[in-house]
Amino acid sequence: MTDVRVVESGMVFGPFPSEDCWEIEHSACYLEISQGVQIAEFVRIEHRRKRPPLIWTVEAKTGSPNPAVKQDDFDKFIGKICAKLTNTMMLAVATCLGRHPDYKYELPTSFKVLDLAKADFRLVLVIKGDPNPFPDAWLPPIKDALALSLQPLVNTWRLSPTAVMVFNQALAKQYGLIMD
Repeated sequence: MTDVRVVESGMVFGPFPSEDCWEIEHSACYLEISQGVQIAEFVRIEHRRKRPPLIWTVEAKTGSPNPAVKQDDFDKFIGKICAKLTNTMMLAVATCLGRHPDYKYELPTSFKVLDLAKADFRLVLVIKGDPNPFPDAWLPPIKDALALSLQPLVNTWRLSPTAVMVFNQALAKQYGLIMD
């Protein structure tokens, strides 16, 4: 078993066991359908004791428009993040279900045996903040806007109320997503 580290937006995600992490953004499956389809960085499975596996869909950014000031820019930013997280979840699930049979070979082992009916999902945006740490005060309004935008996906898939998350580096580290 090897470890995977994903470097994106100036952050190092991982290390994750290779059988539990799919760098979907660089996959042949995504490259085949990439025209007009935005996608997040990676998907990983977290195995939990006596609980269903948790599938993390992660998008990374170096910054965000101020949610209190730049409404047009902010709305566009949220729309892009929503599209990336939705498309990534859909592509990962579709590939696990064999809808992209030519690419099932590139799925990590844990994804090939995943019981999707029992899995829980997290749709996560991680914002670095550059050059300074991303402000904690901006996280709740960004999370609220993203959750509202993702509400149709959350409702149709019956995802948990905690499915949508927005982290800065400090929170991402607490959740074991990044190294530093």
